[in-house]
Order: sequence, then structure tokens, then C-alpha cells
Amino acid sequence: MFLALALGSCFQPTGSRTDTDASTGPGPSTGPDPSTGPDSATDSATSDLTEGTSSSTTAGEGGCGDGLLDPKTEECEYGDAPPGVCDRDCRRVQMLVFLSEMYPAALGGLAGADDICRTEALAAGLPGTYRAWLSDAGSQPADSFGKAMKRPYVRVDGPQIAANWDGLMKAGPAVPINVNAFGEPLPDTLPCLEDVVWTGTAADGVRQGDVFCDDWTADMSDSSVAVGSAGSPVSPEWTSCTVLSCGALARFYCFEQALE
Repeated sequence: MFLALALGSCFQPTGSRTDTDASTGPGPSTGPDPSTGPDSATDSATSDLTEGTSSSTTAGEGGCGDGLLDPKTEECEYGDAPPGVCDRDCRRVQMLVFLSEMYPAALGGLAGADDICRTEALAAGLPGTYRAWLSDAGSQPADSFGKAMKRPYVRVDGPQIAANWDGLMKAGPAVPINVNAFGEPLPDTLPCLEDVVWTGTAADGVRQGDVFCDDWTADMSDSSVAVGSAGSPVSPEWTSCTVLSCGALARFYCFEQALE
């Protein structure tokens, strides 16, 4: 019996982690020597780097290039995306922008408008995460957007809108943002009359006015909000050219969000 107890004290379950500080026990550590054993943190990390594989199977823990997209840290997965779409830092090479379909001002708040952008992008097979270019009493694109500071914004059909966020804020879009998620253009319309877009936002991404159709939850006809012209590339008209009754129908811009 004493022999069994003595033998039992020499073994531990291999799945547990114990403190091997000599000050906490009467005898030497029974674990592998960290300077020579293959289980040391240094050897394990070196092994992972040498083999080019991740020791983790949880999404995102292996980092960029592990084949698992982590939307909190990666915009795309390098190696899985077509050439010229995703860089080696798992950032998209360019940010997409499109025009939504027609909706009343009661969009379900900013969250509802963002969901519309994402739904339309998904239906068109567009990658990325999108938000609506809208302001309300508590939020505005200048603060809430994930900004591409070093990458261009482009329309989904190809033309470049701006070289980066600062370029868009200073000069406005180089081409009208007048195509939907499928790349289909608006028909010819009268600027700032038939091509209006909900914005409530000035050209610098800051809210404009103090009425936002009850924060985009109501379509009352006795209130008006700032709107832009989808057919105009001129700043500030593209985002602020007149006001429109909250009881009307209009489109809005959808911007892909950057993680930087």
C-alpha cells in the first residue's frame, strides 16, 4: 500500500499545468527541463514559425493567413481571396461604396440602415462590412466609420471615388456615387430633385442640422432632413444639396468599413 502511494505521488495528469517553483515543494520538479524539453514556450513558438502553421484551431487565434477569417482583426483572409483583393496584412486593397435602393426615412435607426447596407451587399456578393452614410443626434460618420486612411474608396463597378478618407472629406467623390450594389447605374435624373439621398451629414462627415427624422425611425411629413445628390460628384452637393421631407422616399450611401 505504501508503495502504491509513493508511486502515485510521482505522476500527474499530462493535461494539467502546475507551478514548478522549487520553493513550493520538498523535492525537484518532475516536469520536463524547460531548457531541453520540446514543450517549452520558446521551442513551441519556433516550431510553429518553422512549420508555418498555427497551433490553434480557434478562428482568428492563428493570425493573418491561418485560413480562418476573424472579422475583429481581419478584413479578408490572405490566400483565400482573389489576386489583388487582399494584402499580406489581411486588409482589403480598396474599400467599396454603393447606393442603396429606395426607402422611407423610418429605417429602423442607424442600426437598421446599416443592416440594409449589409443585406444588399450580401445579395450582390460583395465582401466586407458596410455602414450607412447617415448621422443622427448621437452619431456621425466622422466618428463612427472605420476609415481607410491609406487605401482608396471605389464604386463597386470600378471607378475610384477618392484616394483615401481624407481625400473624400476634402474634395468629395471624384465620380458620382450613383450605382447600386450590383453596379447598376441610376437612370438619368434631375440633380438634387430625383436623385436625392438621405444623409443628415455635411461633406466633412459631421451631422448637419438637428432633425434626423426622429433618428431615422419616423417618416413624418412635417419634418425635413438634409439630403445629398447621388448624381453629383461636387462637394458638398453629393451629401448636402437641399432638405427633404421625412415623409418622402430616398436612397442612401453604403460604405465598406476599414479596420485601420
